Amino acid sequence: MQSSIGTIYYSNPPRDLEKGDWNGDTVNNTTDLLSAEECRNKFSNFIKNFNQSGDYIYREMLINNVSIGEYTLRLELHHLSIDEVSCSEIGEHTENASYDGSLINGRENDSENFHNGVRNNELSCLIKCFKNAPLKYIPICEGALKRVYLELVGKHKKEITEEEINRLVPDIQLQIVSNQEPTLIRDLKSNVMEKLVTVPGIVIQSSKPQKKASKLKILCRQCKGTRNIAIPIWRQGTILPRVCNTAPIGEAPKCPLDPYFTLSDESEYIDIQSMKFQELPEHVPTGDIPRHISLHMTRGLVDKVIPGNRLYVVGVLSSTDKESSKVHSNSRNGSLRTSYLYVIGVMNYGSNWSSKNTKTLMRSSSMSNQYNEIEEFRRISSLPNIHELIVNSIAPAIYGNETIKQAIACLLFSGSSKCLPDGNRIRGDLNILLLGDPSTAKSQLLKFVEQVAPICIYTSGKGSSAAGLTAAIVRDHANGVYALEGGAMVLADGGVVCIDEFDKMRDDDRVAIHEAMEQQTISIAKAGITTILKARCSVLAAANPTFGSYDDSKDLTQQHDFESTILSRFDLIFLLKDEKNVDRDRLIASHIVELHSGSNGKTNVSNSESTGSLQFELLQKYINYCREFVHPRLSLDAAAILENFYVQIREDNREKTNKANKERIPITVRQLEAITRIAESFAKMEMQVIANEKHVEMAIKLFKNATIEAIKSNILLLDNLSPAEQSAIIDAEVAIKNRIPIKARAGKTTIIKDLVLVGYDPYYLSKAMKILIQKGDLIERSDFSIFRVK
Repeated sequence: MQSSIGTIYYSNPPRDLEKGDWNGDTVNNTTDLLSAEECRNKFSNFIKNFNQSGDYIYREMLINNVSIGEYTLRLELHHLSIDEVSCSEIGEHTENASYDGSLINGRENDSENFHNGVRNNELSCLIKCFKNAPLKYIPICEGALKRVYLELVGKHKKEITEEEINRLVPDIQLQIVSNQEPTLIRDLKSNVMEKLVTVPGIVIQSSKPQKKASKLKILCRQCKGTRNIAIPIWRQGTILPRVCNTAPIGEAPKCPLDPYFTLSDESEYIDIQSMKFQELPEHVPTGDIPRHISLHMTRGLVDKVIPGNRLYVVGVLSSTDKESSKVHSNSRNGSLRTSYLYVIGVMNYGSNWSSKNTKTLMRSSSMSNQYNEIEEFRRISSLPNIHELIVNSIAPAIYGNETIKQAIACLLFSGSSKCLPDGNRIRGDLNILLLGDPSTAKSQLLKFVEQVAPICIYTSGKGSSAAGLTAAIVRDHANGVYALEGGAMVLADGGVVCIDEFDKMRDDDRVAIHEAMEQQTISIAKAGITTILKARCSVLAAANPTFGSYDDSKDLTQQHDFESTILSRFDLIFLLKDEKNVDRDRLIASHIVELHSGSNGKTNVSNSESTGSLQFELLQKYINYCREFVHPRLSLDAAAILENFYVQIREDNREKTNKANKERIPITVRQLEAITRIAESFAKMEMQVIANEKHVEMAIKLFKNATIEAIKSNILLLDNLSPAEQSAIIDAEVAIKNRIPIKARAGKTTIIKDLVLVGYDPYYLSKAMKILIQKGDLIERSDFSIFRVK
C-alpha cells in the first residue's frame, strides 16, 4: 500500500476549505448543489422527522448510539428520496415506508417505499450532494447531527456556540450505505474521482489501527504564537504554513521561514486503519491479475472487518501524491498521484444464494422473485430422485465416478456446524482427498467445484506455501507498519479450497494447515501481532502416488508420503486407479468423442429434469440457499444407528488384529464425526431439518466405499504399536543406518530392496525411514534419494 498516513508536509498555506477546495482538489460541478445552510437544514429535518410506520428510526438510533458511547449514525441513502416531500407531510406519506436491505440493480427502490408526491425517477437534492460532492457535505451533516442530538435530549439553547456544542457532544460519524450500481475496482477511473462509489471486493490485508491528527495545534519558535489547523479526516496529511501570520510588535525581529512545530499533547486525534481491498475472483477476467486498492477506515469503522470478509464498500475515490511518504518530496505539483478509497460505510456482499456467474454484479431481485425461487427450491427438494439429479449435475462432462461425484455433492452442501456450550465449535465442512493415477479426472473435478461453489479458491500444491495457504505478516514499505494478509484458506472462508498436486507440497507446508482443517481457525503470533483468523472452509485435494502411478506389485503404504495426522483430517479418501477394462474403456472413449463432436452438448445445458440433471445456474443457487438456510440435525434413531456402526466396526477390527498380534485402529472419533456430516449433507439436499435413518445409511455406504476401502489398502492405518512392533522398527532404524554411511547418499527404493532381501519387513522399513527423516538423521532429496546427516 503506497500510503503515508498522518505525514505532515511543508508547502504554501492551504486554500480555503469552505470554498470546496482541499489542497488543490476541487469538487466537480457544484453549481446546482445545495448551499451549506440549506444542506444543514434539510438534513436536520430529515433526521428528526423520518419515520417508518410511526417509528422514528434515525431519532432513536442517534440517541441510543450516543448514550452507549458509540458516536456513529448509519444512514440508508435511499431514504433521502423523501426529501421531495415537505417535513410536515412525512409522517402521513411515509407511514408504510420500508426497506428490506437488498441491493437493487442501480435504481432507487422508491416505488415500493414511498408514494403520494414522491417522484420515483428523481433523486433528492441531498442524494445529489452526497453522490457528487461527499467530502464537502458529509462534514456539514455530521455537524448538524450534534445540534439535532442536543435538541432531541433537550439541551439545545437558542444562542449556543460551536465551542459549547463541541464540548457537550463529541464528533458523530455519518456512515452511509447505498444501493447505487456498483463499480469494479478496475473500473475506478478519473470520472468518479472525489465522488461516492460502491465497490465490491474482498479484504486481503489489514494493518494495525493508528492515530491521526484531526485538529493540529502549532507553535511559532520565534514569537510563541499558536494556531489551530483543522485537518480533513479523508486526507492523509496536511501542510504546515511556512510563514508566521503574527505581525511583529515594535522592533521585534520578523519570524523566520518554517517557524512552526507541532504541540502533540494539545492536538486532537482520531483512529484510522489501512486495508488492502482486492477484486473478487469471479470478477477477474480470465488470464488477468486481480487488482486491489487501499482502503482508509476512520473512527467507528476501525476494526470492523478482517481479512477474508467479502464486502460492498461505500466510499469516496480520493488520491494523494505518489511520493507523499517522503517529507521532502520534489513532486510539489502533485501531477502524479495514487488513488485510495476513503470508506464511508460497509455492507455485506450481496445475496448469498444468487448465482456468482452473472453478467450483472447486482440482480434486480424483488421479494416476489425471491419467493418464486424458494418455491422452486422446495419443489426440487421434494422430488424422489433429488440425490440422483444432483449427482448427475456434478461435472456432467466426466463419465462415471458416481461415488466421487456423490461425495463432492456432500462437500458442496456441507453438514451443519455446532457451537458447544463451552464456546468450542465443531466444523460442518467436509474435507475430501482424491488420491489416484494421472488422467483419472481429478483436476477436472476440482475445476468444476471452483465454478459451482459459492466461494472457492483454486491453488496448486507445488506453488503454495504455508503462508500462502494460511496467513502472512507483511510490512508496508510506505510507513513501516506490519499488516496481516490472509492466505487462500482465509479468503475462502465460507467456501471451498481446491488444492491440486497435494503430494507436491512440502511436509512443513502441509503441517501448517492441520489447524485450519480441523479447528477451522488460523492462529498468528508474529511481529507483535497475535490473532486468530477464521478459515471455515472445506478442502478438496488431489494427489498422485509417489512414483506417478500405482504399482499393484507394491504395498500402497510405500506409494505415498502422507502422514496419518493429515490423512485423518480428511472425511473421505478415494483411491482412483486407471484399471484396464475393455468395456469401461469403450464407454469412456464413446463419451469423450460425443463431447468433442458436439452431439452431447445439448444435454449439458438443458434445464429439463427429464435429462436427469439440473441446470448449472439453478444448481448454484440451490447449493447456496441450502448452505445458508438449511441446518439439519441427527434424529435419535439415526444417532443410535451411527453409534452402533462405530462400535461394531472397531470391535470387528479388534478381533481381527488380535489374531495377528497387532492393534491397528481403522477409524477414530474423527471418522465418526465425518459420517455425521455426510448424513447431514444428504438431509440438506432434501431441505430437511432432521437427518433420519435413511440419510445415515446412505452416509455409511458412502464412507465404506471411500475411506474403508482406503483402510483396507493400509493407506490409512492409525497405529497403536505393540512392543514387538516397536522393537521391529528400532531394528529397522539400525539396519538403515548401517546401510548408509555418514555423509553418504543412496536411493530410497534401493535401500528398502536391499534390506528386504536380508529379511526385513518393508512396512517397518518405511516407518523407520520416516522416523529418521523426522528426527533429522536423514534428509530426503527431491530425486527420492536419502542423505545421512548423522
